[in-house]
Amino acid sequence: MVSFSSSPLQALLTACGPHALHINDQGVLTHAWAEHPWFKQGGLLTEGFAPEDAPSVAACLAQALSTGVAQLNARHPDGSPAHWLLQAYEAAGRKGLVAVQKGYQHPVDPLTGLPGRELLMQELDTRLAQGACVLVLFNLRDFQQVNDVYGYAVGDVFLRELAQRLKNLCPQGAFLARTGGDEFGLLMDQAGVDLVSWMRIAQMQLQAMMTYESIQWYPAVAMGACESTTSERKAVAVVTNATCALKRARRGEVEQRVVYTPEKKEHHKRQLELEAKLHQALALGELYLVYQPLVKADGCVYGAEALMRWQCADGSHISPGEFIPVAERSGLIRMMGRWALKAACHSMAAFNQAFQRQWLVSVNVSAEQFSDPQFENAIQQALVSSKLPPELLQLEITESTLMSEPTAALELLRRLKKLGVRVALDDFGTGYSSLAYLKLFELAALKLDRSFVKGLPGAEDVAICRSVFAMARELDIETVAEGVETEQQWAILREAGCEGLQGFYFGKPQTLLEIHEYDKNNERKKPEIGTNV
Repeated sequence: MVSFSSSPLQALLTACGPHALHINDQGVLTHAWAEHPWFKQGGLLTEGFAPEDAPSVAACLAQALSTGVAQLNARHPDGSPAHWLLQAYEAAGRKGLVAVQKGYQHPVDPLTGLPGRELLMQELDTRLAQGACVLVLFNLRDFQQVNDVYGYAVGDVFLRELAQRLKNLCPQGAFLARTGGDEFGLLMDQAGVDLVSWMRIAQMQLQAMMTYESIQWYPAVAMGACESTTSERKAVAVVTNATCALKRARRGEVEQRVVYTPEKKEHHKRQLELEAKLHQALALGELYLVYQPLVKADGCVYGAEALMRWQCADGSHISPGEFIPVAERSGLIRMMGRWALKAACHSMAAFNQAFQRQWLVSVNVSAEQFSDPQFENAIQQALVSSKLPPELLQLEITESTLMSEPTAALELLRRLKKLGVRVALDDFGTGYSSLAYLKLFELAALKLDRSFVKGLPGAEDVAICRSVFAMARELDIETVAEGVETEQQWAILREAGCEGLQGFYFGKPQTLLEIHEYDKNNERKKPEIGTNV
């Protein structure tokens, strides 16, 4: 028996949340959850259950009053299962009970008038027993911002409007439900519906502007769908697959519309497995760095780009193209980026001291790292702990990262310049950078994307290379061409005015010692200039 000294009922009801009932020792509901269809204030607890379960309900009440707690498992008048926890208390000489039903779902949503999740699941079971069907889940992205800015009353108006739009989109015989605060579910037959086309049209109509008084809002709706198959006729499997598709849609894939396929499920499973293994890899030290040489136009090495690699405990390797996207989606990229930055600085500082060199090390920076409030501090710590001169650290940042928030990027780049580190714009030519901002960013280098180098000696690509190099010279920015694989490409780029080169022709990713041996034995023979330049 729980005892309270002051405000016992209010304290307990607050702790239990809105899904709680207060019952006196006679079984009468003195405080009832108003929206629950089976319980009314002033009525008997037994009235909320099937008549044939009344004896067991009464016995459970007596048990709770006697022992302090009891589990009540019965059925409501409509036959739906009822699972309640009864907790007894005593205050001011009076005894009572609090009953809590966790996870209760309204049979009908009071805001939109739509069925709730429980009825959707029942309908899904029924349809799967009869044949195949389609489940489409809808989610309002960032809807909480509407509630935060305009209040819940306005949010409710927009939710009702969205529900009405969904009703208007329903094919004949469809079943629509509100399954959560900002989520809806739709069941429809597979026959006669081009699902991909229907989802595209539905999204366009759902995302049309909504207005309320002077407020205008454009809802962003993510959609995930699953078509049941003969091998998956269980409601749980269909919901799981549709939810998986919805999660992918929320990440912005395929314009926020994703239809589940077994192949996508395997891909998603692989991503989850990789994420778990990546956590272990960080703890076990399975990640390591290799370096690709950066050479001047005459072939002399002046630095190296640090590249991350992963070798598992069993000796197998996982490619960066596979694990880097997983790291970015999971947020692990920030931790991995800090490690790579520190490791690269320490390795290059030790190498330069041992071999009396002044090579710079170039480190890639992801968008997640660049937006990390601790990014600048991580750079300072890496430089201080490694004693690498700041001018020998180069950060490679893509156009899309800088241009996502150019004003904030400009401020950060100015602070980095004060630290003395170099910043290179990576993959130049593949994004949407503004030349006006390019002038303000105060970059140390432009790295021309390999796609332009691959097209050499094509006349158009030669012209593009010449233009980029000429522009960079006017802005006092060094140029580096990525993806150099042949001597002919080297010759054309050198003649066109490129100052730095990188690619398999000068060396694949390797150790710093291997690059040192290459540079020491390199004859530095300048390439022959062809007539096609």
